[in-house]
Amino acid sequence: MIVDGVRIAQEITEAVTTEVRTRTRPPRLAVFACQPTAPTRRFLELKSARAKEIGVELSVTECRPESSTDEVIAL
Repeated sequence: MIVDGVRIAQEITEAVTTEVRTRTRPPRLAVFACQPTAPTRRFLELKSARAKEIGVELSVTECRPESSTDEVIAL
């Protein structure tokens, strides 16, 4: 069996986009990254672009590496 990942991703994107458009407010996703590396930043850029395409508000917050759980929650 051959899995067509591109086709599956397109189907999921279309379904999510349709669902998002039916809402009165766009969904929001918050990402907290502690000491992100260059590849992590690139990954987050790609995810931010995809979120924008489908109508999801995505915010990325970079935390100090020494941040405690309580400090991150307070953000």
